[in-house]
Amino acid sequence: MQVFGENWLGDLAAIRRSPRAFLTSRRVSADTLVLDILEILFSDRAEVTKISLLGVLQEHVEVLFSDALSVEHTFASLKDMFEQSAGTAEVNFYSQVLTTLTTLAVSFDFLTTQPQLLASYINTLLSNLSKVNVHDQAAVRSCTCHGLRELELMYPGLLAVKLGHFFAMANQEQSYVAQDYMLLAVTVMKHVLHMVIADSQWHTEPALNNLLTSRSESLLPYSLPESLPDLDYGSEARLSLGSLLPGLVDTKELRRAVSVIMEFVPNMTSACHLLAIRELMDCVRWTGLSPTTFKHELLRNLATSNLSFLHLALLLKMKFPSEFLEDEEDELLLHRLLIFGNHHDLPFEQRLLSYHFLRHFPTQGMGQTIIPSEDCFMAGLDERLRSHIYPMVFDSDAMMQMKLDSLSLQQVAGSENGHSADDSMAVLRTSASQLDLMALLQCLHKPLQYGVCGQVAAAFYRTAFVLYCRHRSTPMADDIYKLLVNTVTKHPCYTVHTIDFLECIRKTHPDSTLPLNMLRSLGEQTVATPIDQLVRYLPFHLTLLQHVVCEPLIDPSKILTYLLKVLHLSRLCQQGDWSLGNKILSICSCSLQHHTSSSIYRDMGNLLIHISSHYSDVDIRDRARLYYNLVTSVSSNKLMDLLAQGSDGTSASQRLTRLVEGGLTAPSFPPATPVQHVADTILKLTRIPQDMVTSLPKQDYRDNPLQGVNSSELVDWYVKQIQATNFQLKVSLPCFLHYNEACAYNADIKQIYAICLHLTTTANYAPVEDGLVSFLRRRSANAPVSSPPACAPISLLLAPLTPCPALFSVRASYSGKGGDTFSTDLADLPVSFADLFQPLQLPPGSKDWDKDKVICSRQLLFEKLWTAYVEERDGLKHIQSVVCISNKQGAGVQALREEMSHFIILDSGNLLLIAVALPPRHTLLMRVSSSDAQSVVSLVTDVWEVLPLVEEYIHGLQKEDPAS
Repeated sequence: MQVFGENWLGDLAAIRRSPRAFLTSRRVSADTLVLDILEILFSDRAEVTKISLLGVLQEHVEVLFSDALSVEHTFASLKDMFEQSAGTAEVNFYSQVLTTLTTLAVSFDFLTTQPQLLASYINTLLSNLSKVNVHDQAAVRSCTCHGLRELELMYPGLLAVKLGHFFAMANQEQSYVAQDYMLLAVTVMKHVLHMVIADSQWHTEPALNNLLTSRSESLLPYSLPESLPDLDYGSEARLSLGSLLPGLVDTKELRRAVSVIMEFVPNMTSACHLLAIRELMDCVRWTGLSPTTFKHELLRNLATSNLSFLHLALLLKMKFPSEFLEDEEDELLLHRLLIFGNHHDLPFEQRLLSYHFLRHFPTQGMGQTIIPSEDCFMAGLDERLRSHIYPMVFDSDAMMQMKLDSLSLQQVAGSENGHSADDSMAVLRTSASQLDLMALLQCLHKPLQYGVCGQVAAAFYRTAFVLYCRHRSTPMADDIYKLLVNTVTKHPCYTVHTIDFLECIRKTHPDSTLPLNMLRSLGEQTVATPIDQLVRYLPFHLTLLQHVVCEPLIDPSKILTYLLKVLHLSRLCQQGDWSLGNKILSICSCSLQHHTSSSIYRDMGNLLIHISSHYSDVDIRDRARLYYNLVTSVSSNKLMDLLAQGSDGTSASQRLTRLVEGGLTAPSFPPATPVQHVADTILKLTRIPQDMVTSLPKQDYRDNPLQGVNSSELVDWYVKQIQATNFQLKVSLPCFLHYNEACAYNADIKQIYAICLHLTTTANYAPVEDGLVSFLRRRSANAPVSSPPACAPISLLLAPLTPCPALFSVRASYSGKGGDTFSTDLADLPVSFADLFQPLQLPPGSKDWDKDKVICSRQLLFEKLWTAYVEERDGLKHIQSVVCISNKQGAGVQALREEMSHFIILDSGNLLLIAVALPPRHTLLMRVSSSDAQSVVSLVTDVWEVLPLVEEYIHGLQKEDPAS
């Protein structure tokens, strides 16, 4: 079975999006798809096609291979293909074949499931790897190195006995592939060292030297080792604590290998360079060798602007003791990071990352490297370096937040070291005492004084939160409190930010009194606000009051009285805004939940009675009446339990709803039955014939002059009309919905109700609104009839984004006589190119124009548009084309005249002018010149994609073959 058709590119894209959906839609198995892919790979198809199909195998191995047998057959086929055809010119294709083979071997654990096949594949890779300096196969050998490295990473120690050969081939290779040989050798060497350290049987003097230099065992053939050492990540983590080689093991060849690698590293590309140094760092650290070999590498990377190499320098600093760098070099690295953090030409993300590196700068303590947390940030910076941390004029909000956070950390570090006798600490204490963080915080607070929201406000509140958490036991906490209260009082739009700030303080510092004091102060200021000022920001004030009444230590009586006053003196009840009424009822609910009803009985009752009597929204009135009955009938303790969130996660409103409907545990309605899918196509959509369409007549505007339009303004008006952002032509398709007589019916669907038609198509059309039909009976809707229309008529409104034909898939859902819901698929609904034709858009009538304006006919509008498009006036772009049609016995032009009768502007025998508007906002003009032998159709349009569609449509109207 051929899975791929003529549109194989579309099929390939569908497979990559979702292979399971593709297999389901085509009703084929994964094995069938894999067989078709292999057939194409063995054919003479283009190389790019084969590479694309190999990409499918690499990306979706879990979906395409269901059993071990299919994996084995596919692997063997691809391996034989590579062995038989390797060395040809298709190096890119065979490189991808190796990548696919490696992906299969790693994904399905061939060492356990297919050991013989894995050994054979490794022999194939090693055989190809041995072709040193064969430059026309460099790309294939590079992929061979990557494949072997992936296998070595998957099974550490798998290639340990070939380490000497890898080093020898890396030294012999003279092309760019040498870096891949060397990276493979470094990876294997790291696992060899790990194996020697972890396994006591290798604790002999020549063991390591033999593995590095001895080539007593030839490169081929390769056989799998009897067992592999357990070199997992856990054991590697234990090595990071400082495990060293036993003293018996000679490291002479290891030191030589490290020197050779470091000499070779500058010739590598950036990615290989970083990987090689990263692997080599572990080798040096595990074996106790001197890290001075990396000194030149670190100093060279200090001056780089490459983020990866800068990260490598910090990694070297972290991995090795402080003796690795002198104090001057440490200071140089810190200074470099500070320059990066303040350099305005660098990307914003890189500047923030530089500060992140600074805040975790490695230090040395108690004989081992320490990665500090943020709470001990750069305590030893001198005044010259510390000056770079201060905010600058053009710093972004996030950068200012980072700098203020860093300065705060420095002040904390200085205060913690206040009893130190070190002179630098004394300088730090002096500087920290002079640091006015609140003054610097005003840099972020300045936009908030003008009511600016968004990222600026978020950065300010984050910084304020950090500063309060670090300095809450200092006078700075009171300054932050006053600043926040003044901010939200002046601009209530920051209420949400303030509430989030207080909630974070509650979570991090439960013993803090700041949330209670701030809510009490804000509540008192709110109830003292004049009502005319309050109404402007009423949603924010109500949100704040809701959190205020949740505090048990704050009396809500004044707030409830104030809300009643607001309802009396404002038009809130008359307007009946549901959201505002809901917020007021939420305040009542929170008051009842956190306070005894006896203390607020009168104030609460007056407020609820007023809402239930005067509020315009019926839902708010009903809920207010419910709350009033609860206040007057239920005790405080029971009321608190009722309004609290239930153990099952239900909110207070849900629990109250269940209470009204008959119990707190009984469900409101029985569960709905699942939708039943009907396999048969029981319904059918039939297009209404043109002669039956009465509701949507097409305009026939021949001999119908347009009054009151100035000819010089026609094109200007038309261009503004079609280029308006809210202008879009739509297509109406009138259809009959009726039963499909070819299907058998049961009693449940002879009468159906609430029919919903859902249409889906390509991205060339906007989503179509569902079509709705209330009722359909089989007896009177079994087939479309002309008079009277016994079927259900429905008009589908389409909004094309591109003027092209389409095929809509249709699904209907409906309810049966017993109340069950069904769904069924209908036949696809085609939309032809001719269905998109619309009358030319015209200006308004003479009532909108002055009397002295010249009368203009539709023919003049056509001529003006034709001239404007051809001469490209007013920014109009156009495409011109010509179509010749046979005119034997007048058949060609006559067919065009009949089909396009509603769009003809002028018909003078030998000259025919036709104007068509195409959705969403395009124009098609046709000038037909006729003779006895043929007719020439000149086309002008502003969308070139429709030219082949127009030509196909015109030729399709002829009764005889066209003459080109």
